[in-house]
Amino acid sequence: MVIIAIELARGIANDVYMIARGYDVTVFIIWIVIHTLVILTGLLALGRTGFVAGGSDRSVVLQRTVTE
Repeated sequence: MVIIAIELARGIANDVYMIARGYDVTVFIIWIVIHTLVILTGLLALGRTGFVAGGSDRSVVLQRTVTE
């Protein structure tokens, strides 16, 4: 989650700021795409572990198996 937050705050937000300041748009659009890919990869990895969305049905199944 920390990497995703850093990519949003220091990555995409900084790139948008630099574009607004008049720097070359092409370079920063490429970096925005790279930051977005890192964020999506992180979200997919978190989704597979069940960390996103407050847990998953897998944790309930594991709890039932252990307690029964």
